[in-house]
Amino acid sequence: PAAAPTPPPGAPAGSEQMMAQVFQEITALRTAIEKNPKDADALLRLANLYHDAGKFDEAVGYYKRALEIHPKDVDARTDMGICLRELGKSDDAIAQFRTSLSYDPNHWQTWLNLGVVSLFDKQDVDAAAAAFKKVEALNPGYKDLPLLKDALQKARGSGAGPAS
Repeated sequence: PAAAPTPPPGAPAGSEQMMAQVFQEITALRTAIEKNPKDADALLRLANLYHDAGKFDEAVGYYKRALEIHPKDVDARTDMGICLRELGKSDDAIAQFRTSLSYDPNHWQTWLNLGVVSLFDKQDVDAAAAAFKKVEALNPGYKDLPLLKDALQKARGSGAGPAS
């Protein structure tokens, strides 16, 4: 196995130890998946680790494998959509969010991400407004709601989005 990656300069003390633990966990998860390719928990944990590390291509591969086993896992499907967006695949991300919402129409995190991609990537103000309205209905205390509404207002002011 390769050596654990070196933390960036200026990283807090203990980062090397933390990175070594993550590397060990990745190795253990890969071993578990080799023994049982249908281990959905290991696939998801590995996908989440790659997601958190910004290795979105790798994350998507593991999310896809986990979703073959549990296709209705809206958290995993939404996370995969986030990774697809990070890879510049906004349309694919939106497709995953819509599939997620077909399983759980009240999953506010999916509505949030659908709104973000609609607004910032697709400049679809109407779709973003509808998504953010759902977020507000499902989670009225969401701390970033005022920022999203402000971004929506600015986009409306700039004439972005379909003609009304």
